[in-house]
Amino acid sequence: IQAIIIYDVSGKRIVTYIPKEKSRTFTDSFDFAKGVYFAKITLESGLIFTKKIRN
Repeated sequence: IQAIIIYDVSGKRIVTYIPKEKSRTFTDSFDFAKGVYFAKITLESGLIFTKKIRN
């Protein structure tokens, strides 16, 4: 994972996470208010995934 960016439903960037070490897994947690968020996950290969998150 190269970077994870979390957005709220209005498109506002909430947090950008860039791991200190190369990893295929993500174990950190974030404390957000209840709601719907979107995660943009960028891999080192250049692939980008977008996931909907319900908290």
